[in-house]
Amino acid sequence: MIANFFATDVCYMMVYVEENRGKEKTSWPIRQTAVFHRFVPKSKGSFWIFVHPMPNSVLKNRLEDSVIRMDHSDWYKSGQQLHYLTLSSYIENWRWYLKFINEELDRIVCLLQ
Repeated sequence: MIANFFATDVCYMMVYVEENRGKEKTSWPIRQTAVFHRFVPKSKGSFWIFVHPMPNSVLKNRLEDSVIRMDHSDWYKSGQQLHYLTLSSYIENWRWYLKFINEELDRIVCLLQ
């Protein structure tokens, strides 16, 4: 007997910056998080793999909190929420990184004048 199911796989790598404030200087290391999601509509769940560069990443903490509170009766909606959570965990950092780069360039230009 051949299994009759349809599955959707989603895989992506999110590249983001993360502020690291040191005693004397702020740095913005570039990090990556890989996500794999297999959704089988006729099943009662989804299969997820998250690969983080940091043990206590923002995404890891948000995922743990969200999975506990999530409505597990609607797996399709839950899957969408986890993708949104992944993207929203770091996307705003780019704005602050670009602001930092702009300030650094302004400072360099002032030194050259």
